Amino acid sequence: MKAVIPAAGLGSRLGNMTLSQSKELFTVWDRPAIQYIIEESISAGIDEICIIVSSSKSAIKEHLDKINFDASIYYITQREPRGLPDAIYTAKGFLRDDMFAVLLPDDVLVDNYNLINILIRLYKRFKRSIIAVHPVEGDDVSKYGIVDCGGSDASCAPINHIVEKPTPADAPSNLAVIGRYVFEPDIVPYLKNADNLAISISRLIPRGVYAYTCDSLKRYDIGSPSELLRANIDFYLAHHPNDSERLFTRPV
Repeated sequence: MKAVIPAAGLGSRLGNMTLSQSKELFTVWDRPAIQYIIEESISAGIDEICIIVSSSKSAIKEHLDKINFDASIYYITQREPRGLPDAIYTAKGFLRDDMFAVLLPDDVLVDNYNLINILIRLYKRFKRSIIAVHPVEGDDVSKYGIVDCGGSDASCAPINHIVEKPTPADAPSNLAVIGRYVFEPDIVPYLKNADNLAISISRLIPRGVYAYTCDSLKRYDIGSPSELLRANIDFYLAHHPNDSERLFTRPV
């Protein structure tokens, strides 16, 4: 099983924080964010991982080469930052004609049941691409790709429509895409020259694309400074639950 981890983005939402360090190497509790993503992939049985980097992100390879992962790790350089679809398309030679997972390192999950493993099992059941979604509130729909499953309350349902970062008034639902996907190889040609991944997924919908809804999953979008801080606090308190009062009580 193969996976692609796109890590060539500019990290523009983090501003000056990424001038000297790639966002994928920002520490969440005790390890870089991208390390969580690799470990998540391996725990799902993925044994070939391709990380898409830019020419300025050699530090990612330098760090990961020091770790003995139970998988083969490959690196491909995206020459220009031309968006997520192009980053995945860069790996077409690695992917060949195989099904594959995509895991976005911006999304660090507290995942006790291994979401990507569930998506792989659902792909094998339906023989169609599967994407993970979860409900968001209010204006947050404008931050993510939003799917319409026709109001189905099933945990896994066919997608009728997907739109990238709609306004709250235009959002077809409140089901936001999480950065976890399992794709059939037919999506690869649709990645070329696409402005965003929602466009590529839309072109697969006539064949059938499913959304798996995760109601209770805890997600941290570490491309946001506030979410990066929240992730570190929550991960710290998960390991040191008795420190909450000490951390958040102001000295007199």
